[in-house]
Amino acid sequence: MSASNCRNFSGGVFLLVMTNSENKDIDFIKRLTNIVNNNLGDDSFGVTDLSNKIGISHSQIHRRLKGIKDQSISQFIKELRLMKAQELLKQTGLTVSEVAYQVGFSSPSYFNKCYHDFFGYPPGEYKNHIKIESAEIKDGPISKELVVVEKKFYKLNHLLWMASLVVLMILTAYLFTKKRTAVSAKYGNSVVILPLKNLNANSADQYLANGIMSDLQNRLSHVKGLVVKSNINSEKIKVESNTIPQIAKEFKVSYILEGSMMKQDDRIRIYIHLIDAKANVVWSDQYDHNLSSIFDFVSDASKQIVQNLQTPLQYESIQQLDKQYTYNEKAYLLYLEGRFYYRLRTKDGFIKSIELYNQALQVDSNYALAYAGLADSYLTGTWNGFYSVDDGIQKCKMYLNKAQSLDQYLAEAHTTYGGLATYFDSDYKEAEKHLKLALKLNPGYDRANKIYAEFCDVTGKNEEARKYINKAHFLNPTYPEILYLSYLFYCHNGDCKNALKESLRMFNLNKNERQYLESCFNIYLQQHDDSLAYVTYKKINHLKGDLYSSNNLDSVYTHSKIKGILQLIIKSINKEEKDSLSIGNELRLANYYTLLGDKEQAVEYLEKSFNKNPGPVHRVGNNVAFQSLHNEPKYKALMRKMNLNH
Repeated sequence: MSASNCRNFSGGVFLLVMTNSENKDIDFIKRLTNIVNNNLGDDSFGVTDLSNKIGISHSQIHRRLKGIKDQSISQFIKELRLMKAQELLKQTGLTVSEVAYQVGFSSPSYFNKCYHDFFGYPPGEYKNHIKIESAEIKDGPISKELVVVEKKFYKLNHLLWMASLVVLMILTAYLFTKKRTAVSAKYGNSVVILPLKNLNANSADQYLANGIMSDLQNRLSHVKGLVVKSNINSEKIKVESNTIPQIAKEFKVSYILEGSMMKQDDRIRIYIHLIDAKANVVWSDQYDHNLSSIFDFVSDASKQIVQNLQTPLQYESIQQLDKQYTYNEKAYLLYLEGRFYYRLRTKDGFIKSIELYNQALQVDSNYALAYAGLADSYLTGTWNGFYSVDDGIQKCKMYLNKAQSLDQYLAEAHTTYGGLATYFDSDYKEAEKHLKLALKLNPGYDRANKIYAEFCDVTGKNEEARKYINKAHFLNPTYPEILYLSYLFYCHNGDCKNALKESLRMFNLNKNERQYLESCFNIYLQQHDDSLAYVTYKKINHLKGDLYSSNNLDSVYTHSKIKGILQLIIKSINKEEKDSLSIGNELRLANYYTLLGDKEQAVEYLEKSFNKNPGPVHRVGNNVAFQSLHNEPKYKALMRKMNLNH
């Protein structure tokens, strides 16, 4: 039988065996396709528009498409755009960019990527590849759909062909699985979440881009068997196709999640891609929503990612992926913006974050995460000296109690409670209870690992402190605060070699030369390497605008060595802050007086710092730099106030 006759016969059998349900499915696909084809040139046409035009809800379309084609709505729309693009490339002389715009891709580079993923080669190389038989494309995407359905149901005279197809499918699945296994073998099921590119000219929308990916990270971090790393707070690494393997290597992950966002009024379009370490796109989708549907996006996207990573889902993980802390779009967006400003870790940033959290609570007074955010801002702001201890800690406790009364399973609230109990209540039993609960609720929460590491450092559990600060860094490799704490813990333990390495890592991350030099200066002082300490201080002095001339410094060092330089630094600090010393400088002075052997002055500055803000002084007890003070009566009394007996 000829190919043509086979085709005609198969069509006849297909018509005979097709059920009413199958007829309805084909009719449904035709209707969807006609609507999409009529709107291909509209780059803003998406899921919501299709739902409105066909008169069926988004969820109903999604379920039917999943059952018929195992596709999401956005995948269906994108496939039709790509099929039309191939048709235009064949029949017209349009450039690739012109074709991209005609079929509704606002970004030619994204079009190139999607086209390559779908057809296996870039659109610019179309003419170099074998053309699809005209019989299969003459009627466009719908004709192809009929052929697929036809093949699906035709089983009579093509049994051998079907058997071959099954074998081919099994072989393809095997090779795909083998390829994916090879990719993930080195680093297991691990993914780094990169910043969502904000394609809007308005940089004010960056909070939304960061917040969406932070929400995805938080949900995915609850999934057992999946390691989720974050690079959301750093723009250091830019994502280009040719750098993806390097990014995977740097973060030690098997997969990368990245994307871009465009927002216009109350509509948002998000392109999101899951890419393996060899730059192969594992999963890609486009979400076109009203902002009111943003909750559905983060929940649906997180589940799609887990499914494509082939990670088994337990009941608790499914609950976390679906969990909504508020159903009010405005409250959610205000919370995301509040987190954005909190992460700036500046006085203005904390003030703005508190303002935004309060606005979120005005819209939804039962939003537990917003209360937890308020508690966090007041705790961290107080630690940094931006709020008085009495006011800041009282408000922190008030908002923590409110958050926990609404949701006792918030890892965020328990983590903040652990920090509060460690640094301001000196209640280490309570701190440990809350921090361990936070880690149980969400082992992949980098901040819980970070604060638990701090608790261990304060209480002298050095091995545990190192274990958990390394875990926090593993989860969030580009967060400067975590690297700083890692450096600090090495200093506390007298491990100057590793402290120097960590200070260099900080510099490579943030390129803050003054911070790097000051870190090195403190290490050289701890090592009693006076010459290196002096050379380093001269560089710091130059960066600060040459407070002292080089000749002046040389003269002081020649006559008094490093002690003379330390006395000079003490004078300059007192001169700069003659009215009121900052907490950080009070601790610096305590350290310098300890090095000078003036124990009385050293303890006096520790007491001043404690009376002003007890938080940072809790780190002194486990710091070898203050070991010579341990037998001083006033020092012992100070340690007792903090319930520390190192």
